[in-house]
Amino acid sequence: MSTFEEDLRRSLGRQVAELPAVHDRAERAIRSARTIRRRRLVSGVLAAFVLVVGTAAAFGGPRESSSLPLPPATTPTAAPTPTLAADAPPLVDIVVRSALDTVRIWRAAERKEVDVYDRPATTVVRFGDGWLAIDDRWNLVLLQLGQKPIALSAGVRQVAVAPNSRSIAWRNDTMMAVGTVTPSGVLVTERSTAAPANPETGPVLYTGKVVLLSGAFNRGRDDEHDIWVPGDGDYVSTAKDNSHVVRIFGRRPDTGMLVGVTLNSDGKQCIAELEPAPGLRITRKSCDLDSYGYAGSLSPSGRRLALDINEPHFGPAHLTVVDLDALFTAPKPSVVAFGSTFYNFGWETEDSLIGGQDHAVCRLQPATGQVTELNVPGLSADPGVFVVR
Repeated sequence: MSTFEEDLRRSLGRQVAELPAVHDRAERAIRSARTIRRRRLVSGVLAAFVLVVGTAAAFGGPRESSSLPLPPATTPTAAPTPTLAADAPPLVDIVVRSALDTVRIWRAAERKEVDVYDRPATTVVRFGDGWLAIDDRWNLVLLQLGQKPIALSAGVRQVAVAPNSRSIAWRNDTMMAVGTVTPSGVLVTERSTAAPANPETGPVLYTGKVVLLSGAFNRGRDDEHDIWVPGDGDYVSTAKDNSHVVRIFGRRPDTGMLVGVTLNSDGKQCIAELEPAPGLRITRKSCDLDSYGYAGSLSPSGRRLALDINEPHFGPAHLTVVDLDALFTAPKPSVVAFGSTFYNFGWETEDSLIGGQDHAVCRLQPATGQVTELNVPGLSADPGVFVVR
């Protein structure tokens, strides 16, 4: 195995704070990297895509039991989105290196890369005007521009930041907790409880009231989910009641609902909205698309979902964007499928994404299907690129 593949496996396989079942994703990314390196994209080439308008015949029956396979790709002809030049510098901060030697971030405001930590990190998440990182020694570290890194806690495996950018949930070897970080860099624990037995199981999302946990609980799967409500007391496992949930991609800021993938009793995969409460009750779902990869990202408004969708029989994954409200309610929902695989991706604006592909940073515009390699001075290309907001 090459050094590149080892680095990529380590980088993707250990980003536990954001992606359930990350080891499967790391394997997929490595296989994709081997293929993509042989077929390097030319800068500015448009990714093949298709705008799919569902019909009654295509869905073939009730929405919960029907399936719409990923359509064949075609070349887009629409004009680029006028509000953002396709090759403009990224508008969001991007982690361009974290698992190799240092934490380096592209600063959108300054249009340059900045080294913010001199150790590798398995997790980097936005926290206020700075970032929280879990380094290769399991230290939780506060990173702020122009200041020395501040070690907040040792032995931390997972961390999740609440929408207020002040409160966090974290897990160390034996304990889970919620609390805040003071302006001077002191971690204050507000409530703690015993953590699940599996050390790789912990917080992946925190609403400020509810902590979503992901990992292996009772049945040995690594994509199980559970809920801890700190205001109700100590954590008591209800994972057995959540066996229908396979993945959670995030929380809609407009409705507060979680968005993820669930399983029907017949094993059919569905995109669903769920209540962020014990039991993770499904409020809306659609089973029109199949099958899903492990990566997904909600747009800033929460109305759109970008996710990997595999070809039949788990072939190469293609990045796909769906309008959630249309998917759940409209008789003819639309889907934009990019004919390419991206190692990591995240929303730049409501109308554009940033993704990493074959040592390149790319902008994706769902309105046109355009993919543009960004040759921006000062921005390096790394297959582990991912967006932090």
